[in-house]
Amino acid sequence: MSPTPFTLLFATALVASLAVKLWLATRQMRHVAAHRAAVPLPFAGQVSLADHQRAADYTLAKGRFGLLVMAVGHGVLLGWTLLGGFDVLNNLLRNAVEPRFGAMAYQLALLSAFALIGGAIDLPFEIYSTFRIEQQFGFNRNTARLYIADLLKGLLVGALIGLPLAAAVLWIMGATGALWWLWAWGTWAGFNLLVMVLYPTVIAPLFNKFEPLADEALSYADIVMDLVAHRVTRAGKPLHLGPTEFRLLRHFMEHPGRVFSREQLLDSVWGKDVYVEARTVDVHIRRLRMALNGEGSADLIRTVRAAGYALDATPG
Repeated sequence: MSPTPFTLLFATALVASLAVKLWLATRQMRHVAAHRAAVPLPFAGQVSLADHQRAADYTLAKGRFGLLVMAVGHGVLLGWTLLGGFDVLNNLLRNAVEPRFGAMAYQLALLSAFALIGGAIDLPFEIYSTFRIEQQFGFNRNTARLYIADLLKGLLVGALIGLPLAAAVLWIMGATGALWWLWAWGTWAGFNLLVMVLYPTVIAPLFNKFEPLADEALSYADIVMDLVAHRVTRAGKPLHLGPTEFRLLRHFMEHPGRVFSREQLLDSVWGKDVYVEARTVDVHIRRLRMALNGEGSADLIRTVRAAGYALDATPG
């Protein structure tokens, strides 16, 4: 059986897409490798060579692994489509489920099986990325227990929300005639409104720990931070802080006197899932000092050698 024009077009597009993505990724990796040996001049005084090389090694490790994930992803897509994987799954579930449980159950089983198989294929790569690459470079804050718990909770939430929604859309497609798409859109819009209510109160707490909001204003020594108006004053005079310096000062004011390492500040102020050079903290500490320390003002940011920084008004 000769391939149809659509099949040839699809195969050509798939190969071209993979080729372009591989070319762009390898080009970026070659650029990073070529400049690994020296810190770029604009950052020479702010980033150490060791941190620069660590960032380059991390980028290269993620890039090489990304090439494998990309190739496997295109191979899976090829298997589902041109190699008939989806047809096999469809026929298997239709013969096993539809005669006993009906068309709706068969369609939901097909969607669920497709999603579960895709997730199972991706799972080993996600585990390797998290517990091998991220762990190797010190960025992983997850544990096997927490990872498994989040995975199971994600599956449960996906089933409780996704299956009823899919069932509703499938029923609408079969029951509302030519305007099914309008009714489906209305259902989807209503679902999104419902999720806006349920997510912060029911879903998000399953995966994240929430604490009560801090007071609307923080104060330390002669510094006052208005969290609502996003304003900071010192001795009654307004200070002009960038977003990062504001978050940095807020963190210090919420824990006065406590010494934080660069890594702890990165996790608390920038976030655990964001890769930033540790020396970047020094840059923003310097900017924060410049904003805080006007004429005659004491320097409240204390540098503790080999330990980090603290907000401390104690003399000496």
